[in-house]
Amino acid sequence: MLKRPIFRQAVRTCDMFRTSEWKALRYSTYAYYLDRLGWATGFEQKITSYCFRRGTGNAVDGAATTAVRDQILRHNPQTGVFCGSYINEKVRFIVQDAVLDQPTDSGFLRAFTHMSLTCDPRAPQTVPDEVRDDLPPDPELVQLKLEQQELRLELKRLYGHAFVQGSIGTEAGEEYRQLNRHIATVTKTLEQELKREYRRDYFYRIHNEELEKIIKKVTVVAPTYVEPIVKHQLPERAQLQEIMCDLSKDLNPRDIVMRRIRAIDTMVALSHRQEVPCHKSNSKKSSSGTSLEGSPVPKEESPVPDIFPLKCK
Repeated sequence: MLKRPIFRQAVRTCDMFRTSEWKALRYSTYAYYLDRLGWATGFEQKITSYCFRRGTGNAVDGAATTAVRDQILRHNPQTGVFCGSYINEKVRFIVQDAVLDQPTDSGFLRAFTHMSLTCDPRAPQTVPDEVRDDLPPDPELVQLKLEQQELRLELKRLYGHAFVQGSIGTEAGEEYRQLNRHIATVTKTLEQELKREYRRDYFYRIHNEELEKIIKKVTVVAPTYVEPIVKHQLPERAQLQEIMCDLSKDLNPRDIVMRRIRAIDTMVALSHRQEVPCHKSNSKKSSSGTSLEGSPVPKEESPVPDIFPLKCK
């Protein structure tokens, strides 16, 4: 049980998808999920698993000795790995306070050296069409598409309209398919670079624009940003959100322990949930409103008892 992975793959059975018991989640999939999460929530920097490791190291640094910090991060002592690769590039120290012999607000410094400071949910996730229309076409992509068009005409002349199937096994057909794959790769790379540059430009100019509005006292009528309402389909996930987002500080030790127990129980219940198998009907769907007869019925029951969890304020 101790060797069972926490994050596991989704495997396909005869009629449904379920979470594997022992197959660990691939790192590439985990990194892709983290990247999408950071992109959707508005982080300026890319979210990786290294961010959590760096954050842990910087939180321990100063609160524990160097030997304990290296032991937690599993660094060999006296190697300088932490100072070379893990230490926060934003110095958490005010030299002026030290010279003037004044106390420094460490909480203020921690807040302004955290990567979530620049998080902006308004950050664009896609590039608008008007911006795309103003951009010149990429020369490499234009040249590849011209070669693709010439090769397509040549294959049509040799094999007719069904040239894709007719050219299988030929040198010209393999060249055409390889050219299509190359065009798809170049298009995807350009799309990713365009999104990154447009998002980087947004974070570069948004702070200056906001400061100029404040300084010039300009009242701009702009659409008010409304934070999206998250609606969870699984009741266990909604219950876990209520517990994890409860930041009450006036709790006694017993309430803190009970909250931790409820969080663990809800996590276990959430991990036991499985997707409902979707059975496809072989019969044709009629237009008289009977098309919903073969649709799956969502699972309503929950492994969590009715008395759980307690209402958290």
